[in-house]
Amino acid sequence: WNKNLKIGNSHIHNLKNVGDEYINSNGFTMMKLDNPTRWVQKHRYLYEQQFGEIPKGSVLIFLDGNKQNLNLDNLKCITRKQLIKMNQNGLFYDNAELTNTGSELANLMLKINEVKKILNQRSVVERKNDEASCGCQFVSIPLMQWLTQERCRSSASAY
Repeated sequence: WNKNLKIGNSHIHNLKNVGDEYINSNGFTMMKLDNPTRWVQKHRYLYEQQFGEIPKGSVLIFLDGNKQNLNLDNLKCITRKQLIKMNQNGLFYDNAELTNTGSELANLMLKINEVKKILNQRSVVERKNDEASCGCQFVSIPLMQWLTQERCRSSASAY
């Protein structure tokens, strides 16, 4: 007979029918897809049915913060890097529009960091060649709040 089913043990997942749902301890709606025990997060299932598979390295967020609001307009697929930036900068809100804007801002921050990294990869040899060609030393001048642009000291006073 079934050795795993002992009196007193709760095997609620095995007793549910395909299509049944429950809310797990993290607040996500779980849905049983097939037997014996294939449970999926309902919001992921609904999103994938409409838009296809969620790319590797991406996650779904609830724009209004409500895990029970399974409307597709409330779900947004973002990268894990965007998720980290949003958490670091407190860009999650109860308002879906604000959270959506926060995800776009996080994306912009990541792009700015990519550009800064490219600019910083400029080798010392190239800098020395530039200094030798114009006879100037380079200094950093703040541009907006995040970016810096290198300029000759002689042209720095113009900014």
